[in-house]
Amino acid sequence: MSSEVNPRFDYPDFFEKGDPNCVHSDPDFFFPEAGTKFAVTHTRMAKEICSTCPYLTECLEWALKSDEIGIWGGTTEAERRRMKRGIVLKPRKQWTGKPSTTSR
Repeated sequence: MSSEVNPRFDYPDFFEKGDPNCVHSDPDFFFPEAGTKFAVTHTRMAKEICSTCPYLTECLEWALKSDEIGIWGGTTEAERRRMKRGIVLKPRKQWTGKPSTTSR
């Protein structure tokens, strides 16, 4: 076995200095397989876990630099690609079960 560290798998410092929320969660949430029936649910669960993590910002910064796969810093790979291109995402409105009364 080599003693060299592969930068692709060199995780952020906060894994050593702190206790991020994801450490206590199912890793499948953070690496959902596209096309499976659980992908959307796992993505939502991962984002919810990330939303209360004290390392959210550090994690997102690391993911943007490393081009890591999966959910990091509360974002998907596609969301991070858009962030890098400068595309700002508008928050989605929560579905209330009632049609909108505003005209378009």
